[in-house]
This record gives sequence, structure tokens and C-alpha cells, in this order.
Amino acid sequence: MKGFEEEVKDLAIGEKIRKLRREMDLTLQQLSDKTGLSKPLLSQVENGHVVPPVATLIRIARSLGVNISHFFQEEEEDLRVAVTRPDERKNIGVRAHHPSDEMGYSYE
Repeated sequence: MKGFEEEVKDLAIGEKIRKLRREMDLTLQQLSDKTGLSKPLLSQVENGHVVPPVATLIRIARSLGVNISHFFQEEEEDLRVAVTRPDERKNIGVRAHHPSDEMGYSYE
């Protein structure tokens, strides 16, 4: 059974914070200015050395424009979806039942 620290590390909260910060083109100093948290603390959080309290996560989440729940969601797998447009579909002809046909369908 995993301990609390391991479970928190598995959430990769620090990595998610770093990813959002970089997507917003923010430096650690800029995030520090926005949150009122120290740059060293934010660095330790991003590197997984510190488990931030909820109040700290709320400040970070608000500064990054996300809900705190964002940090607790598991990463979605890269699910691929195939889309076939009507004009790209293969035509399967259907004809009326004929006594010689077992199922009544003709696949061309």
C-alpha cells in the first residue's frame, strides 16, 4: 500500500503546475509575483520536493486560471478517433430479399 507522499507524487502536481506556467509563458518570478508565494517555494513545488497545502494550491490555480481540481485529475490517455466523412465511406449495397439469398444483403 502506498503512503501519502507516494500518492501525492503520483498526481504529479508540480509537473502540472510547471506545464501550465510554461504554456502561459510565465517565469517562476512572474508566477511568484502573481501568487505572492516565494520563487524558491514554487520551484520546490514544481520539482516535487514540497507537497503544497490546499491554500497554496488554490493561489497557484487561480493565478494560472484553472480550478484546483485540475491538479488532481489523471492525465487522459491519447485516445485517437477515426472520422470517416460520408463521401469517404465505402458504399455497401442493399437489395431486396431474393429467395436465393440467405440474408438478403449484397456486399460489393
